[in-house]
Amino acid sequence: KTTATAKITSLKSSKLAGMPKHKLDKLLQKIGRPAYQILPIENKTNETLAKEQLLTASKFGGDPYFEAGEQWPICGKCENAESFICQLDLRQAKDAQLPNSFGLLTFFYCFQCFPWDAPQPGWTARNYPQADIAKAVCIEKPPPKQVGFFKKLFAKNNASENSKVTLVEFKSFICYPQLDELDEIAEGLAPEFKSLQAEVEESGKEDFCDIYYKTIEQSGQDSDNFGTIIGGYSQWIQCFPPDLKCKHCQSWMRQLVQLGSEKKLDIMFGDAGCIYLSICDEHPQETSMMLQCF
Repeated sequence: KTTATAKITSLKSSKLAGMPKHKLDKLLQKIGRPAYQILPIENKTNETLAKEQLLTASKFGGDPYFEAGEQWPICGKCENAESFICQLDLRQAKDAQLPNSFGLLTFFYCFQCFPWDAPQPGWTARNYPQADIAKAVCIEKPPPKQVGFFKKLFAKNNASENSKVTLVEFKSFICYPQLDELDEIAEGLAPEFKSLQAEVEESGKEDFCDIYYKTIEQSGQDSDNFGTIIGGYSQWIQCFPPDLKCKHCQSWMRQLVQLGSEKKLDIMFGDAGCIYLSICDEHPQETSMMLQCF
């Protein structure tokens, strides 16, 4: 069983033999966060569960969970219905150290307007702390008004995009930050990393960045870094955004969910991109969204 203090496998590379690896191992154990990789279950679809059970299941596609009085999310820019991407029961991610206020999370996105960050309309994340089959209702998706440029570009078939459902499984692992994020958010540990970095680079044997990621790789972390992840650290495709701070208290926000492109499921955010949903622990009701792609 993976724990927050997962043992870092000893490095055997001759290139790293002169490096004070025990120091890096110790630091990594301090910053590792429990997370969950979300993996589509092949050949397990809507035939596995009853329709009522599917409404509350963690899944990509299918009918989203709604409760009485709600409406299907509409894009504030093009006024078309947003596409349902997935829903994830965050109550299953018990070790991800998320606020207790999170339950079933549903996410919608407008492929016509293609929003890149939170201020832009065209995305919706809804949280149901007490989601239950008894509360679930089905709402039909409104027909499209018109097909926009991005919809055509990425070949989204509006007639069928909501019909296929794929269930998922949660796989726990220990997640580590990218170095540029570590420089920003780990204020208490930054001096230790800086000192170790200087010690390594003075030896002239190898770049600290290479050593950092090799150590993580050899720790047994086998997650798809740009897949779908609950908790942990965001695996930024471009770079860590320096303005990822809560608008209320200016604290650094942390990852709630990373949604990766799922080619087999016809879910593609730009060029194999990811959507990052971030929260502030002090103000978890505020959710930030950002998209990055290759």
